[in-house]
Amino acid sequence: MIVASKVGLGRVVAFGDSDFASLSHIGEHDNRILISNVLEWLMENKLILNLTVSTPHENNVIYLGDSVYFLVHVTDLNGRDVSQNLTIFAIFNLPNGTSIPMWCFHYKDGLYTTLMFTEFTEQTGNYTLIVWADAPNYTSTCATYTFTVLPSPEQPSLFYLPSAKRDVLLGFAVTALVSTLIVGLYFVRRRRFQRRTFIPELDRELAYYMRNMINEVRAAFKELDTAISDEKLDDFEKIRVIHDKLPRLRRTLIKVKELAEKIGEY
Repeated sequence: MIVASKVGLGRVVAFGDSDFASLSHIGEHDNRILISNVLEWLMENKLILNLTVSTPHENNVIYLGDSVYFLVHVTDLNGRDVSQNLTIFAIFNLPNGTSIPMWCFHYKDGLYTTLMFTEFTEQTGNYTLIVWADAPNYTSTCATYTFTVLPSPEQPSLFYLPSAKRDVLLGFAVTALVSTLIVGLYFVRRRRFQRRTFIPELDRELAYYMRNMINEVRAAFKELDTAISDEKLDDFEKIRVIHDKLPRLRRTLIKVKELAEKIGEY
Protein backbone atom coordinates (compact mmCIF):
# COMPACT_ATOMS: atom_id res chain seq x y z
CA MET A 1 0.00 0.00 0.00
CA ILE A 2 1.22 3.47 -0.83
CA VAL A 3 -0.09 6.23 1.41
CA ALA A 4 0.18 10.04 0.92
CA SER A 5 -0.93 12.50 3.58
CA LYS A 6 -0.93 16.27 4.13
CA VAL A 7 0.26 17.30 7.57
CA GLY A 8 -2.16 19.48 9.45
CA LEU A 9 -5.25 18.92 7.29
CA GLY A 10 -5.78 15.25 8.16
CA ARG A 11 -6.08 14.13 4.54
CA VAL A 12 -4.95 10.62 3.63
CA VAL A 13 -4.97 9.20 0.12
CA ALA A 14 -4.31 5.47 -0.14
CA PHE A 15 -4.09 3.32 -3.22
CA GLY A 16 -2.76 -0.16 -4.04
CA ASP A 17 -2.87 -3.31 -1.94
CA SER A 18 -0.66 -5.13 0.54
CA ASP A 19 1.19 -6.90 -2.26
CA PHE A 20 1.76 -3.80 -4.37
CA ALA A 21 5.55 -3.86 -3.88
CA SER A 22 5.91 -7.56 -4.51
CA LEU A 23 5.84 -9.49 -7.77
CA SER A 24 3.28 -12.06 -6.62
CA HIS A 25 0.36 -9.99 -7.91
CA ILE A 26 1.63 -10.07 -11.51
CA GLY A 27 -0.87 -11.98 -13.60
CA GLU A 28 -3.35 -12.06 -10.73
CA HIS A 29 -4.32 -8.44 -10.25
CA ASP A 30 -4.88 -5.61 -12.71
CA ASN A 31 -3.84 -2.24 -11.23
CA ARG A 32 -4.24 -0.31 -14.47
CA ILE A 33 -7.68 0.95 -13.51
CA LEU A 34 -6.39 2.15 -10.12
CA ILE A 35 -3.40 3.93 -11.65
CA SER A 36 -5.59 5.44 -14.35
CA ASN A 37 -8.05 6.73 -11.74
CA VAL A 38 -5.25 8.24 -9.65
CA LEU A 39 -3.68 10.00 -12.63
CA GLU A 40 -7.08 11.19 -13.82
CA TRP A 41 -7.85 12.65 -10.38
CA LEU A 42 -4.48 14.39 -10.28
CA MET A 43 -4.99 15.94 -13.71
CA GLU A 44 -8.63 16.96 -13.21
CA ASN A 45 -7.88 18.66 -9.88
CA LYS A 46 -4.77 20.48 -10.97
CA LEU A 47 -4.41 24.16 -10.06
CA ILE A 48 -3.60 26.61 -12.85
CA LEU A 49 -1.21 29.49 -12.01
CA ASN A 50 -1.13 32.44 -14.41
CA LEU A 51 1.67 34.97 -13.77
CA THR A 52 1.59 38.61 -14.90
CA VAL A 53 4.65 40.82 -14.41
CA SER A 54 4.56 44.59 -13.95
CA THR A 55 7.72 46.74 -14.34
CA PRO A 56 8.37 50.52 -14.46
CA HIS A 57 9.55 50.32 -18.09
CA GLU A 58 8.07 49.30 -21.42
CA ASN A 59 8.45 45.78 -22.82
CA ASN A 60 8.99 44.48 -19.25
CA VAL A 61 12.61 45.70 -19.22
CA ILE A 62 14.01 45.55 -15.67
CA TYR A 63 16.99 47.56 -14.47
CA LEU A 64 18.88 47.21 -11.22
CA GLY A 65 17.05 49.28 -8.63
CA ASP A 66 13.56 48.66 -10.06
CA SER A 67 10.70 47.18 -8.06
CA VAL A 68 9.07 44.27 -9.90
CA TYR A 69 5.51 43.16 -9.10
CA PHE A 70 3.92 39.82 -9.98
CA LEU A 71 0.19 39.08 -10.09
CA VAL A 72 -0.70 35.40 -9.61
CA HIS A 73 -4.12 34.22 -10.77
CA VAL A 74 -5.09 30.84 -9.29
CA THR A 75 -7.86 28.88 -11.04
CA ASP A 76 -8.92 25.31 -11.63
CA LEU A 77 -9.14 23.64 -15.03
CA ASN A 78 -12.59 25.14 -15.55
CA GLY A 79 -11.35 28.67 -14.98
CA ARG A 80 -12.98 29.09 -11.57
CA ASP A 81 -11.06 31.20 -9.04
CA VAL A 82 -9.54 29.24 -6.18
CA SER A 83 -8.85 31.05 -2.93
CA GLN A 84 -10.54 29.20 -0.07
CA ASN A 85 -8.00 27.49 2.22
CA LEU A 86 -5.32 28.14 -0.39
CA THR A 87 -1.68 27.94 0.62
CA ILE A 88 0.61 29.90 -1.69
CA PHE A 89 4.12 31.33 -1.42
CA ALA A 90 6.96 32.37 -3.70
CA ILE A 91 10.72 31.82 -3.84
CA PHE A 92 13.12 34.00 -5.81
CA ASN A 93 16.35 32.35 -6.99
CA LEU A 94 19.01 35.06 -7.38
CA PRO A 95 21.83 35.13 -9.96
CA ASN A 96 24.45 34.22 -7.32
CA GLY A 97 22.59 31.01 -6.43
CA THR A 98 20.94 32.17 -3.20
CA SER A 99 17.18 32.16 -2.64
CA ILE A 100 14.77 34.59 -1.01
CA PRO A 101 11.31 33.37 0.15
CA MET A 102 8.48 35.86 -0.29
CA TRP A 103 4.84 35.90 0.78
CA CYS A 104 2.09 36.08 -1.80
CA PHE A 105 -0.35 38.70 -0.56
CA HIS A 106 -4.07 38.21 -1.12
CA TYR A 107 -5.50 40.77 -3.54
CA LYS A 108 -8.97 39.42 -4.17
CA ASP A 109 -10.58 36.06 -4.90
CA GLY A 110 -8.13 34.03 -6.94
CA LEU A 111 -5.60 36.86 -7.22
CA TYR A 112 -2.38 37.16 -5.24
CA THR A 113 0.59 39.47 -5.58
CA THR A 114 4.27 39.21 -4.73
CA LEU A 115 7.20 41.51 -5.42
CA MET A 116 10.98 41.79 -5.68
CA PHE A 117 13.11 44.84 -4.82
CA THR A 118 16.22 44.57 -6.99
CA GLU A 119 17.67 47.60 -5.21
CA PHE A 120 18.29 45.45 -2.12
CA THR A 121 19.68 42.40 -3.93
CA GLU A 122 22.24 44.51 -5.86
CA GLN A 123 22.61 41.69 -8.41
CA THR A 124 22.22 41.71 -12.17
CA GLY A 125 21.54 38.63 -14.27
CA ASN A 126 18.79 36.01 -14.43
CA TYR A 127 16.26 35.70 -11.60
CA THR A 128 13.81 32.81 -11.32
CA LEU A 129 10.47 33.12 -9.54
CA ILE A 130 8.93 29.88 -8.26
CA VAL A 131 5.31 30.03 -7.08
CA TRP A 132 3.87 27.04 -5.19
CA ALA A 133 0.18 26.61 -4.41
CA ASP A 134 -1.92 23.96 -2.70
CA ALA A 135 -5.55 23.69 -1.61
CA PRO A 136 -7.86 20.97 -0.31
CA ASN A 137 -9.22 18.73 -3.08
CA TYR A 138 -6.59 20.04 -5.50
CA THR A 139 -3.18 18.89 -6.61
CA SER A 140 -0.19 20.88 -5.40
CA THR A 141 1.10 22.96 -8.30
CA CYS A 142 4.08 25.20 -8.98
CA ALA A 143 4.90 27.69 -11.73
CA THR A 144 8.16 29.38 -12.68
CA TYR A 145 9.03 32.67 -14.33
CA THR A 146 12.54 33.76 -15.35
CA PHE A 147 13.43 37.42 -15.83
CA THR A 148 16.65 39.33 -16.40
CA VAL A 149 17.82 42.36 -14.42
CA LEU A 150 20.07 44.66 -16.43
CA PRO A 151 22.64 47.12 -15.05
CA SER A 152 21.15 50.51 -14.32
CA PRO A 153 21.77 52.90 -17.24
CA GLU A 154 24.15 55.69 -16.29
CA GLN A 155 22.52 59.10 -16.27
CA PRO A 156 24.78 62.04 -17.22
CA SER A 157 25.17 64.61 -14.48
CA LEU A 158 23.11 67.75 -14.93
CA PHE A 159 26.11 69.84 -13.85
CA TYR A 160 28.76 68.09 -15.93
CA LEU A 161 30.81 70.22 -18.28
CA PRO A 162 34.14 69.34 -19.89
CA SER A 163 37.05 71.14 -18.30
CA ALA A 164 37.85 73.22 -21.38
CA LYS A 165 34.25 74.36 -21.83
CA ARG A 166 33.90 75.08 -18.13
CA ASP A 167 36.96 77.36 -18.15
CA VAL A 168 35.69 79.19 -21.22
CA LEU A 169 32.22 79.67 -19.76
CA LEU A 170 33.56 80.81 -16.40
CA GLY A 171 35.91 83.27 -18.07
CA PHE A 172 33.06 84.54 -20.20
CA ALA A 173 30.87 84.96 -17.12
CA VAL A 174 33.54 86.98 -15.30
CA THR A 175 34.18 89.13 -18.36
CA ALA A 176 30.46 89.67 -18.89
CA LEU A 177 29.97 90.66 -15.25
CA VAL A 178 32.80 93.20 -15.30
CA SER A 179 31.64 94.53 -18.68
CA THR A 180 28.09 94.87 -17.37
CA LEU A 181 29.35 96.82 -14.38
CA ILE A 182 31.36 99.15 -16.61
CA VAL A 183 28.52 99.69 -19.07
CA GLY A 184 26.09 100.17 -16.20
CA LEU A 185 28.31 102.80 -14.62
CA TYR A 186 28.65 104.52 -17.99
CA PHE A 187 24.89 104.80 -18.53
CA VAL A 188 24.33 105.91 -14.93
CA ARG A 189 26.84 108.70 -15.31
CA ARG A 190 25.42 109.61 -18.72
CA ARG A 191 21.95 109.88 -17.29
CA ARG A 192 23.19 112.07 -14.47
CA PHE A 193 25.01 114.23 -17.04
CA GLN A 194 21.76 114.83 -18.92
CA ARG A 195 20.02 115.91 -15.72
CA ARG A 196 22.80 118.23 -14.59
CA THR A 197 24.77 120.88 -16.33
CA PHE A 198 28.04 119.37 -15.13
CA ILE A 199 29.33 116.25 -13.39
CA PRO A 200 31.74 116.75 -10.55
CA GLU A 201 34.81 114.58 -10.87
CA LEU A 202 34.97 111.57 -8.65
CA ASP A 203 37.23 112.09 -5.72
CA ARG A 204 40.29 109.95 -5.37
CA GLU A 205 38.88 107.92 -2.49
CA LEU A 206 35.83 106.84 -4.54
CA ALA A 207 37.95 106.02 -7.58
CA TYR A 208 40.27 103.93 -5.38
CA TYR A 209 37.25 102.13 -3.90
CA MET A 210 35.89 101.37 -7.40
CA ARG A 211 39.20 99.90 -8.48
CA ASN A 212 39.36 97.74 -5.34
CA MET A 213 35.78 96.59 -5.86
CA ILE A 214 36.52 95.44 -9.43
CA ASN A 215 39.60 93.57 -8.18
CA GLU A 216 37.54 91.98 -5.41
CA VAL A 217 34.97 90.74 -7.93
CA ARG A 218 37.72 89.27 -10.07
CA ALA A 219 39.35 87.64 -7.03
CA ALA A 220 36.06 86.08 -5.87
CA PHE A 221 35.36 84.48 -9.24
CA LYS A 222 39.01 83.50 -9.66
CA GLU A 223 38.94 81.73 -6.29
CA LEU A 224 35.78 79.88 -7.33
CA ASP A 225 37.34 78.94 -10.68
CA THR A 226 40.47 77.60 -8.97
CA ALA A 227 38.43 75.58 -6.46
CA ILE A 228 36.23 73.80 -9.02
CA SER A 229 39.10 73.21 -11.45
CA ASP A 230 40.51 70.55 -9.13
CA GLU A 231 40.35 67.31 -11.12
CA LYS A 232 40.14 65.28 -7.89
CA LEU A 233 36.64 66.62 -7.20
CA ASP A 234 33.58 65.04 -8.80
CA ASP A 235 30.59 67.04 -9.99
CA PHE A 236 28.71 66.78 -6.70
CA GLU A 237 31.70 68.00 -4.69
CA LYS A 238 32.14 70.91 -7.11
CA ILE A 239 28.52 71.90 -6.64
CA ARG A 240 29.13 71.78 -2.88
CA VAL A 241 32.18 74.05 -3.30
CA ILE A 242 30.10 76.52 -5.33
CA HIS A 243 27.48 76.48 -2.58
CA ASP A 244 30.15 77.19 0.05
CA LYS A 245 31.47 80.15 -1.97
CA LEU A 246 28.04 81.71 -2.46
CA PRO A 247 28.11 83.81 0.77
CA ARG A 248 31.28 85.61 -0.32
CA LEU A 249 29.96 86.13 -3.85
CA ARG A 250 26.71 87.45 -2.43
CA ARG A 251 28.53 89.92 -0.14
CA THR A 252 30.70 91.09 -3.04
CA LEU A 253 27.70 91.67 -5.31
CA ILE A 254 25.90 93.58 -2.56
CA LYS A 255 28.92 95.87 -2.28
CA VAL A 256 28.91 96.37 -6.06
CA LYS A 257 25.21 97.27 -5.93
CA GLU A 258 25.81 99.79 -3.12
CA LEU A 259 28.73 101.27 -5.06
CA ALA A 260 26.62 101.63 -8.22
CA GLU A 261 23.88 103.37 -6.25
CA LYS A 262 26.44 105.68 -4.68
CA ILE A 263 27.91 106.56 -8.06
CA GLY A 264 24.41 107.30 -9.37
CA GLU A 265 24.07 110.10 -6.82
CA TYR A 266 26.74 112.14 -8.58
